[in-house]
Amino acid sequence: TKVDLEAEATLKPITSDPHDDHFLNVMIDEVPAKVLDGICDPNSRWGQLLMPMATVVGMHKPCPQHLEQVACTDDPGCVWSSVGLSCVDSPCVAHCDEPKCRADSVNHCVWRQIPGTAEPSCWVETLCAYSDQPTCEADPQCDWDAAAKDCVERPCNQWT
Repeated sequence: TKVDLEAEATLKPITSDPHDDHFLNVMIDEVPAKVLDGICDPNSRWGQLLMPMATVVGMHKPCPQHLEQVACTDDPGCVWSSVGLSCVDSPCVAHCDEPKCRADSVNHCVWRQIPGTAEPSCWVETLCAYSDQPTCEADPQCDWDAAAKDCVERPCNQWT
């Protein structure tokens, strides 16, 4: 429609080069076949953009996609909710500038660049990223999971 074309003309100049890679004009009935069916196919237009990101360690993904605590806490934009037993957005990702990010020590926020991003931004500090038991156990915030052979964040003990 005319409105769609006007919106595209307005938005296209503010996207990164090549601008045409960010737009695909399809009818709503064509979205499954022309967009969704190819998202996981590394040979499709969208798959070429998305699939490499899925394999980069430390790359931020939507937090609900992480079904296990280890994968969640390895993601710099997520934290594990011990209440909901699910992966949720870190409060750090809400900080849009470096001073606010660095000032948030309660949530362990750090200003850095992660794989797949063009600019640094605010992420949660990766805690307990140790690969050996002695180093893990030396950190008071961490516990060694012998079954998984992985260092995990120590659960918070609350007394009422």
